[in-house]
Amino acid sequence: MTADAFAGVGDSCPGLRNEEFQHSLWPMNRAVPGGWQICSGPSPYQGCMEYIRDHWTDMRPAGLSTVQILEGPRR
Repeated sequence: MTADAFAGVGDSCPGLRNEEFQHSLWPMNRAVPGGWQICSGPSPYQGCMEYIRDHWTDMRPAGLSTVQILEGPRR
């Protein structure tokens, strides 16, 4: 999604999270896509960015990070 998707939707947007605990900003004028739920906001754009920065600290999908933790470090 480009920055243009946020043009004209005001100063607020929700933060979304999927079942893999990946996060995204989403324009207020678009339906939340399947598999995603609102986890913050709607808040000002910068507030949502801060929420995502603070809560999405591991970029790996949850399924991958769980497998890697259970398998231990690769040699």
